[in-house]
Amino acid sequence: MVIGREFGGHGWRVPFEGGSPEAYVAAALVKHRKFFTEKMAKPARPDTFFHFMKRLAKKCGQGGLIYSNLFCFDSMGGDPRRSSHLPMVKLVSKLLLDAQIEHFQPDVIVFANGMDSVGVRRDFFPIAGEAKVCEGRRNWEDEGIPKKHLWEFELYGRYRCYRIHHPSAQSSMATRVRRRLLEVITESPASV
Repeated sequence: MVIGREFGGHGWRVPFEGGSPEAYVAAALVKHRKFFTEKMAKPARPDTFFHFMKRLAKKCGQGGLIYSNLFCFDSMGGDPRRSSHLPMVKLVSKLLLDAQIEHFQPDVIVFANGMDSVGVRRDFFPIAGEAKVCEGRRNWEDEGIPKKHLWEFELYGRYRCYRIHHPSAQSSMATRVRRRLLEVITESPASV
């Protein structure tokens, strides 16, 4: 499972056209699946989210690849963090993420939503304090990779997770980290 930070992206925004919430969700799922399938079938520029997804699918197989987002709403086509409705966006986004994680029970979760949404990610999945749900497992500082670039942790005591910069990050370190992550994910769990 890869959790990005996208919101209201081009090609998959679903306007409400009336009807029940169930009908809207069904229409949104169809549109999002179509969007994802089309993106995965087309060439992707390097250092983009879908380039990373294609490389991950090539390593691990596309059949079990789950694509999700930190935010489940946009704000008039833009970043919901600028919206007066952010508390509700965060509440519903967190509930949906937890439901997706519980439903799919992924072998690995990659948080690839970048550094500018660290605060929201930590609100959803605290790394310290009494509400802590993330337990650090490993970093790659001995390989010259700073923890701020790649961190492995366990979520809810059962899900192996990695946190990286958003795949659009173009620094040489971010590129190196994405390559290393693809290697690590395909290692046997016993060796990680």
